[in-house]
Amino acid sequence: RCDAYCSSFGHSCVAAAEEIADNCDVLYTKRCDEAITGTSDMLCTCRQDAAGSEPAGAGPEPVADPAVPSTEPLTCAAPGTWPALKDSVTCEPCAALVRTEPFGGRCDKYCESFGHTCVSAAEEVADNCDVKYAARCDEAITGTSDMLCTCRGSADAVIARAPSGGEAWRTSGERVGGGWCSALKPASDWSLLQSCGHSVQVSVLSYNLYWWNLFDRRGG
Repeated sequence: RCDAYCSSFGHSCVAAAEEIADNCDVLYTKRCDEAITGTSDMLCTCRQDAAGSEPAGAGPEPVADPAVPSTEPLTCAAPGTWPALKDSVTCEPCAALVRTEPFGGRCDKYCESFGHTCVSAAEEVADNCDVKYAARCDEAITGTSDMLCTCRGSADAVIARAPSGGEAWRTSGERVGGGWCSALKPASDWSLLQSCGHSVQVSVLSYNLYWWNLFDRRGG
């Protein structure tokens, strides 16, 4: 257990994982208080407590890496409603397999595209939620068409949601237009015909600028 390891020298556990081959590449992650079994080693990320004592000769206090995942519970919009999903693969609680190309392979850019903040980034094993290797949020994941991004944001963030039985609005990540008249383009493989194949009740508010111009501006 990484929590037991970190506490053995006055630190607190931040993250725990099993590595791939005696290196820093993550095979899978665990909770800090969860035992990593069937192996002789583990990857532990530790943070020095404010009241913790550093062993003599250990050097200056380490600076926290902003890319290290937080231990706070994640909140986010439902991953199934996130833009640019790859094959609709989502990983609870707040992660998804997404397309790299519109965002330069960077998860920080991806999360920012819908008002969230990147928590962690990784390349997956085979179009699933298994981590092949981890990367920093601001580091480009190259040589692949998809990446695993974990994003933090408000649970009620404004992301289009589909009616029951339909497919959520998905974007390409490319914004067109400008100012008040701008929007994200839909993903190339997304179609309204595929998403709304049943009866849907829609409320529409229409504002007629012609009548406003005629009566308010011209006294008609």
